[in-house]
Amino acid sequence: MPMTLTGFLIYMTNIKGKSKRTRNEYKNDLILMLKYIKVIKYDINTNGIENVDISDIDNDFIKAISLEDLYIFLEYCEDERRNGAYSRARKVAAIRSFFNYLTTKKKILDYNPAQELEKNKL
Repeated sequence: MPMTLTGFLIYMTNIKGKSKRTRNEYKNDLILMLKYIKVIKYDINTNGIENVDISDIDNDFIKAISLEDLYIFLEYCEDERRNGAYSRARKVAAIRSFFNYLTTKKKILDYNPAQELEKNKL
């Protein structure tokens, strides 16, 4: 798991006081997002998204993620994974929190691509 993601998950539990369940859901959502974006950016041919290795994802990869990438990921979750509105809303919350952390706490990003990502209407 990329160090930036590990740091974010520790922050969510220890500083923000999120439950272990929320932390695990965010972890799974963000791992899926990183795997999917890696597949589309590098045109990786895979036998399933679960097999994609993200241990090599670094800050430069994360800096290159755009709002459009996030929209495409959410569309994939709806169309291919058949996620309902609540699952997609949680994914949006996880993505927004992750990129906010990278922008305001870690100062890795100058621009937060998830800032313009609207919350799903439930």
